Amino acid sequence: MAESTIVSTPRPQWELGQRIHCVKFYYKTGSFKKTQDSFMRQFDCEKAPSKSKIQNWVNHFEKYGTVENFNAARENRPSHLGRPKKRTAELVERVSESSQQSPKCSVRKRSQSLGISRETCRRVLMNNIRAYPCRIQILTASDKKQRRAIAVKMLEKIKETPSFLNFLWTSDEAHFHLDGKANICLLGVLQIQ
Repeated sequence: MAESTIVSTPRPQWELGQRIHCVKFYYKTGSFKKTQDSFMRQFDCEKAPSKSKIQNWVNHFEKYGTVENFNAARENRPSHLGRPKKRTAELVERVSESSQQSPKCSVRKRSQSLGISRETCRRVLMNNIRAYPCRIQILTASDKKQRRAIAVKMLEKIKETPSFLNFLWTSDEAHFHLDGKANICLLGVLQIQ
Protein backbone atom coordinates (compact mmCIF):
# COMPACT_ATOMS: atom_id res chain seq x y z
CA MET A 1 0.00 0.00 0.00
CA ALA A 2 1.37 3.42 -0.97
CA GLU A 3 1.88 5.90 1.82
CA SER A 4 0.09 9.20 1.43
CA THR A 5 2.00 12.33 2.29
CA ILE A 6 0.37 15.58 3.28
CA VAL A 7 2.26 18.53 1.91
CA SER A 8 1.40 21.85 3.44
CA THR A 9 2.45 25.06 1.81
CA PRO A 10 3.90 27.55 4.28
CA ARG A 11 2.07 30.81 4.81
CA PRO A 12 3.84 33.74 3.20
CA GLN A 13 5.81 35.94 5.58
CA TRP A 14 5.20 39.53 4.57
CA GLU A 15 8.14 41.88 4.97
CA LEU A 16 7.86 45.14 6.89
CA GLY A 17 8.12 47.23 3.70
CA GLN A 18 5.28 45.26 2.12
CA ARG A 19 3.05 45.79 5.16
CA ILE A 20 3.83 49.52 5.22
CA HIS A 21 2.99 49.79 1.51
CA CYS A 22 -0.39 48.08 2.05
CA VAL A 23 -1.39 50.28 4.99
CA LYS A 24 -0.34 53.50 3.20
CA PHE A 25 -2.15 52.56 0.00
CA TYR A 26 -5.28 51.50 1.89
CA TYR A 27 -5.41 54.88 3.68
CA LYS A 28 -4.90 56.60 0.33
CA THR A 29 -7.68 54.70 -1.55
CA GLY A 30 -9.87 53.09 1.10
CA SER A 31 -10.10 50.00 -1.13
CA PHE A 32 -8.76 46.55 -0.37
CA LYS A 33 -8.93 45.52 -4.04
CA LYS A 34 -6.92 48.53 -5.20
CA THR A 35 -4.42 47.92 -2.40
CA GLN A 36 -3.98 44.30 -3.52
CA ASP A 37 -3.56 45.35 -7.19
CA SER A 38 -1.00 47.99 -6.22
CA PHE A 39 0.86 45.44 -4.08
CA MET A 40 1.18 42.97 -6.98
CA ARG A 41 2.45 45.72 -9.31
CA GLN A 42 4.84 47.22 -6.76
CA PHE A 43 6.41 43.92 -5.66
CA ASP A 44 6.03 42.09 -9.01
CA CYS A 45 4.25 39.04 -7.60
CA GLU A 46 1.16 36.99 -8.45
CA LYS A 47 -0.29 36.83 -4.95
CA ALA A 48 -1.24 39.71 -2.68
CA PRO A 49 -2.13 39.65 1.02
CA SER A 50 -5.76 38.81 1.71
CA LYS A 51 -8.33 41.44 2.63
CA SER A 52 -8.39 40.18 6.22
CA LYS A 53 -4.58 40.37 6.45
CA ILE A 54 -4.56 43.99 5.23
CA GLN A 55 -7.39 44.78 7.66
CA ASN A 56 -5.33 43.28 10.51
CA TRP A 57 -2.34 45.45 9.57
CA VAL A 58 -4.52 48.58 9.45
CA ASN A 59 -6.04 47.71 12.86
CA HIS A 60 -2.57 47.02 14.27
CA PHE A 61 -1.32 50.36 12.93
CA GLU A 62 -4.28 52.24 14.44
CA LYS A 63 -3.77 50.52 17.80
CA TYR A 64 0.04 50.63 18.09
CA GLY A 65 1.17 53.17 15.50
CA THR A 66 3.27 50.57 13.68
CA VAL A 67 2.83 47.52 11.45
CA GLU A 68 5.90 45.86 12.93
CA ASN A 69 5.31 42.28 14.11
CA PHE A 70 5.90 42.31 17.87
CA ASN A 71 6.23 38.51 17.95
CA ALA A 72 9.01 38.30 15.36
CA ALA A 73 12.51 37.42 16.49
CA ARG A 74 15.08 40.20 16.39
CA GLU A 75 18.78 40.62 17.10
CA ASN A 76 18.20 41.73 20.69
CA ARG A 77 15.26 39.34 21.24
CA PRO A 78 15.63 35.90 19.64
CA SER A 79 12.25 34.56 20.78
CA HIS A 80 8.69 35.81 20.51
CA LEU A 81 6.78 37.75 23.14
CA GLY A 82 3.75 35.44 23.01
CA ARG A 83 2.55 32.97 25.59
CA PRO A 84 5.43 30.98 27.07
CA LYS A 85 5.68 27.34 26.05
CA LYS A 86 4.45 24.83 28.60
CA ARG A 87 6.50 22.00 27.08
CA THR A 88 9.84 22.89 28.60
CA ALA A 89 12.83 20.54 28.61
CA GLU A 90 12.28 19.95 32.33
CA LEU A 91 8.62 18.99 31.76
CA VAL A 92 9.53 16.64 28.90
CA GLU A 93 12.10 14.98 31.17
CA ARG A 94 9.52 14.55 33.97
CA VAL A 95 6.96 12.99 31.60
CA SER A 96 9.64 10.76 30.06
CA GLU A 97 10.73 9.46 33.48
CA SER A 98 7.10 8.89 34.46
CA SER A 99 6.41 6.92 31.27
CA GLN A 100 9.50 4.75 31.83
CA GLN A 101 8.55 4.04 35.45
CA SER A 102 4.92 3.18 34.67
CA PRO A 103 4.41 2.59 30.92
CA LYS A 104 0.85 1.26 31.35
CA CYS A 105 -0.40 4.40 33.13
CA SER A 106 -3.11 6.30 31.23
CA VAL A 107 -2.57 9.86 30.02
CA ARG A 108 -5.28 11.09 32.40
CA LYS A 109 -3.70 9.49 35.47
CA ARG A 110 -0.19 10.52 34.40
CA SER A 111 -1.25 14.16 33.96
CA GLN A 112 -2.92 14.15 37.39
CA SER A 113 0.13 12.68 39.09
CA LEU A 114 2.45 15.22 37.41
CA GLY A 115 0.11 18.17 38.04
CA ILE A 116 -0.21 19.21 34.39
CA SER A 117 -3.14 19.37 32.02
CA ARG A 118 -4.14 16.22 30.15
CA GLU A 119 -3.64 17.89 26.77
CA THR A 120 -0.13 19.08 27.64
CA CYS A 121 0.75 15.59 28.84
CA ARG A 122 -0.65 14.06 25.64
CA ARG A 123 1.31 16.51 23.46
CA VAL A 124 4.57 15.81 25.30
CA LEU A 125 4.03 12.05 24.95
CA MET A 126 3.20 12.22 21.25
CA ASN A 127 5.34 15.10 19.95
CA ASN A 128 8.42 14.95 22.18
CA ILE A 129 8.67 11.37 23.40
CA ARG A 130 6.98 9.79 20.34
CA ALA A 131 4.84 7.53 22.53
CA TYR A 132 1.34 6.74 21.30
CA PRO A 133 -1.52 5.44 23.44
CA CYS A 134 -2.79 1.94 22.72
CA ARG A 135 -4.68 -0.79 24.49
CA ILE A 136 -3.41 -4.27 23.87
CA GLN A 137 -6.07 -6.85 24.57
CA ILE A 138 -4.95 -10.28 25.70
CA LEU A 139 -6.91 -13.25 24.34
CA THR A 140 -8.94 -15.22 26.86
CA ALA A 141 -9.76 -18.93 26.63
CA SER A 142 -13.21 -18.18 25.15
CA ASP A 143 -11.62 -15.89 22.53
CA LYS A 144 -9.30 -18.70 21.48
CA LYS A 145 -12.25 -21.13 21.17
CA GLN A 146 -14.16 -18.65 18.99
CA ARG A 147 -11.15 -18.09 16.77
CA ARG A 148 -10.62 -21.81 16.39
CA ALA A 149 -14.30 -22.29 15.45
CA ILE A 150 -14.01 -19.54 12.82
CA ALA A 151 -10.80 -21.09 11.47
CA VAL A 152 -12.49 -24.51 11.14
CA LYS A 153 -15.43 -22.90 9.28
CA MET A 154 -13.01 -21.11 6.97
CA LEU A 155 -11.23 -24.39 6.16
CA GLU A 156 -14.58 -26.04 5.38
CA LYS A 157 -15.51 -23.14 3.06
CA ILE A 158 -12.14 -23.42 1.30
CA LYS A 159 -12.66 -27.17 0.76
CA GLU A 160 -16.19 -26.58 -0.61
CA THR A 161 -15.20 -23.67 -2.83
CA PRO A 162 -11.50 -23.57 -3.79
CA SER A 163 -11.78 -19.96 -5.05
CA PHE A 164 -13.31 -18.82 -1.72
CA LEU A 165 -10.20 -16.90 -0.67
CA ASN A 166 -10.32 -14.84 -3.89
CA PHE A 167 -13.62 -13.35 -2.70
CA LEU A 168 -12.68 -12.90 0.96
CA TRP A 169 -12.08 -9.40 2.32
CA THR A 170 -10.57 -9.00 5.76
CA SER A 171 -9.62 -6.02 7.85
CA ASP A 172 -8.07 -6.11 11.30
CA GLU A 173 -5.26 -4.79 13.43
CA ALA A 174 -2.61 -7.15 14.66
CA HIS A 175 -0.16 -7.06 17.55
CA PHE A 176 3.07 -8.89 16.80
CA HIS A 177 5.11 -10.04 19.76
CA LEU A 178 8.85 -10.67 19.98
CA ASP A 179 8.27 -14.42 20.30
CA GLY A 180 6.68 -14.48 16.82
CA LYS A 181 3.04 -14.79 17.88
CA ALA A 182 0.36 -12.54 16.43
CA ASN A 183 -3.36 -12.22 17.06
CA ILE A 184 -4.44 -12.76 13.45
CA CYS A 185 -7.26 -15.18 12.64
CA LEU A 186 -5.47 -16.37 9.47
CA LEU A 187 -2.59 -17.74 11.56
CA GLY A 188 -5.17 -19.89 13.37
CA VAL A 189 -6.25 -21.28 9.99
CA LEU A 190 -2.67 -22.11 9.06
CA GLN A 191 -1.99 -23.81 12.38
CA ILE A 192 -5.02 -26.10 12.08
CA GLN A 193 -3.89 -27.41 8.70
